Amino acid sequence: MVSVIYNNEDFWFTQDVIAELFAVNLQTITKHLKNICNDGVLVKGVTCSKMEQVQKEENGNVKRTL
Repeated sequence: MVSVIYNNEDFWFTQDVIAELFAVNLQTITKHLKNICNDGVLVKGVTCSKMEQVQKEENGNVKRTL
C-alpha cells in the first residue's frame, strides 16, 4: 500500500513511493528526476512540493523536508 496526496486535481507522490511503485531504489528515482528537470521536460519549482517526511528510527521520529 502506498500513500498519495490529491490536491487541486494533481496527484503527489514522495520519491520513496515512486521507488516502491517501480521496484527500484531511491537513488534511481532521484537521478531520473534530476535528469528530467535538467533536460527542461519539467520545471522543478512547479513540479516539486516541499513536504515533510516522517520516518520512524531507533531513537524516535525523524522529519525530513523533501
